[in-house]
Amino acid sequence: MSKCGPILVLLIWSLSTSAGAQHQQSLQKSMSAAPSVSVQQLVVVDRIPTKLEQDILFASAHCDEDGNSYVRYYALGAGLHNAGKILKLSPRGEPLVTFADQIVDYSPISFFVAHDGSVFDLAAANPKPSEKKTETVETVLLVYDKDHGNLKKTVKLEPRISPFGAMAVFPSGEILISALEPQGSGPDTPFTALLDDSGKLIRRILPEYDSTIAAAYEKHDQKSKRTSESVFGTVSQGTIVIGSDGNAYLLRKTSPAVVYVISRYGEVVRTLTASPEDPTLSPLSMLESNGELAILFSKPGKVTEREIKVLSARSGDVLQTVKLRSPFGSSMTCFVPPRFTFVRVEEEKFVLYIGEPH
Repeated sequence: MSKCGPILVLLIWSLSTSAGAQHQQSLQKSMSAAPSVSVQQLVVVDRIPTKLEQDILFASAHCDEDGNSYVRYYALGAGLHNAGKILKLSPRGEPLVTFADQIVDYSPISFFVAHDGSVFDLAAANPKPSEKKTETVETVLLVYDKDHGNLKKTVKLEPRISPFGAMAVFPSGEILISALEPQGSGPDTPFTALLDDSGKLIRRILPEYDSTIAAAYEKHDQKSKRTSESVFGTVSQGTIVIGSDGNAYLLRKTSPAVVYVISRYGEVVRTLTASPEDPTLSPLSMLESNGELAILFSKPGKVTEREIKVLSARSGDVLQTVKLRSPFGSSMTCFVPPRFTFVRVEEEKFVLYIGEPH
């Protein structure tokens, strides 16, 4: 693979932070003792190379209810204006649709795939040369035609925020956003909110983590300084999925991992926590399937040290612990029990690895 030029979005997203140290004690107190669960190993049952060949840098992946994978990649050497395309691959690795092919005015931050294959991008408007640089930017939701990949609609989001974070769209059209809110000369604080389908703010949401950070920040004490330093990684590297029960599951990169279950009305209906067998691992991504959550944990810079915790989305009970090793990468794209699909780049091709626990 060729050397990659500077890509601002990828550099920011590659930051690794040991987040939520102050929040960890309160989470641990709320955790109930779970029954012993056997530890299994993920074994390759299928390897599927794609037919696509080009010089690429892989970024992130998602899945729809039909088992299609959606991968964001960057063409190496394209420079800072390379927005990053999204490629839809069939379960057999066949390229189907390309999204975000001609995005120039916006820099996509993170994308979301609905169960039916609808694709959305959270993006920041690229500043014009005449504009004064500010801490907040115009943030938009890019809505793509799911059959052809072209940009169908651009929705301007009402809040002026720093858009590094995650986003999901409920089937009824409401938008859940987890991002950062600049505080002048101080550190950013979490911004979690529910918007309507036109981008207007319906309500702010204050999960426990957000409330803890906000309260500490207002006191201007050492706790504020310590906890706020971890906010960027905790929020920007989080994940949101829409569960089969219609609720959103918001993963924050804390230790232990915390998942806030949020209804389409913006209510936090319950909080789940999960700890890996190895306490040095931190949550990387999450998927949901038929009432089960799969959380992938990893150690920054050490791809050989990873594991998956499978939880009941209702109770938070641990159902399964799965250890991973090569050739599985760090990009878990699909989860349909008992199978997990991972995507990685090998010799300038996307390769899907299908695994089952044994």
